[in-house]
Amino acid sequence: MKKLLPIFSLSFFIFIIGFFYFLNNNKKPIIYEEKYYKFGTIVSIKISELPDKPQKDIESIFNNVGVLINELHIKWHPWEQNSNNVLYNLNLALQNGKSYEVDKDTLNIIRTSKYIAELTDNLFNPINGRLYEIWGFHKEDFSKNKIPDKKLINEVISAKLTMNNIEINENIISTNIKNPKIRKLIKLDFNAIAKGQIILNIKKLLVDNGINNALINIGGDIHAMGYKDFNNKSKWTSAIFNPNDNNTPIKVINLKPNQSIATSGNYFRKFEKNNRNYHHIINSISGISQNKIKQVSIIHDNPLISDAIATAIMASNNYNKNDFKQLDYKYLVITNNKIYSNL
Repeated sequence: MKKLLPIFSLSFFIFIIGFFYFLNNNKKPIIYEEKYYKFGTIVSIKISELPDKPQKDIESIFNNVGVLINELHIKWHPWEQNSNNVLYNLNLALQNGKSYEVDKDTLNIIRTSKYIAELTDNLFNPINGRLYEIWGFHKEDFSKNKIPDKKLINEVISAKLTMNNIEINENIISTNIKNPKIRKLIKLDFNAIAKGQIILNIKKLLVDNGINNALINIGGDIHAMGYKDFNNKSKWTSAIFNPNDNNTPIKVINLKPNQSIATSGNYFRKFEKNNRNYHHIINSISGISQNKIKQVSIIHDNPLISDAIATAIMASNNYNKNDFKQLDYKYLVITNNKIYSNL
């Protein structure tokens, strides 16, 4: 009997360890959420964590996210003149024929912008921010917007600026445009891609603080980190609504870990004149927004690409399911009379 005691003790010890391991791994995680108003939209961060995570640690992380969001809001603001606004200072340098040294995150935005611009035949063309300014979208209130003078629009579109006019030498950005009058029309605007980079920056901050399961939502640009419930591997979800009916979702998407979805539409930043809708996603060739496509949702692993492709499709006047297929993205496109989807 005495010989059995060590065996019994060891078995009991293993049982206790296994029992507490089971309890710890079956605790239902708590969803913490914080919201911020930046970039002209609502930023929502949801964190999935075990209940024994100290509340003060979660609060500290949310505070750090808020600080980061404020910094990035200034850094890539489309029109605010600020010494810390990298985008403003970059545009100023390019307009004057000078080069400008950028940080790695801004460089990633520019590299990705050049790639997507070429891939979409410049339907995505962030060098033409001057068009957004002419149409009155470089401000917060659009209620008093007017249809701009055609001469101003023609001045920009006739210059035929593309991201090929932006050159990269390591982290030094310059332009190959020699004509100073055309150079003055350069106005990079990262509004259609920066949210993707901001998501990556927030994600890095969360991971650095030990958070591996979260949902980042910047006004319809959504990125899933890990799982909503990491015990049973239940995924984060995102609902896609029809712009004509916000009560019932067309589709509820189960996002895989590290998957992004971006949604763009013609119903948010807009104004109406003469019974016509003019929205902020402008076609660089025609110089005016298109209205045949009402909403686009794109799923891709890279949040910058999902954001940019959604914008490119919205800027077009037709949808072709074979467009940009080399990116292997999922889509749901709503036109005036049809829905296209491979979800």
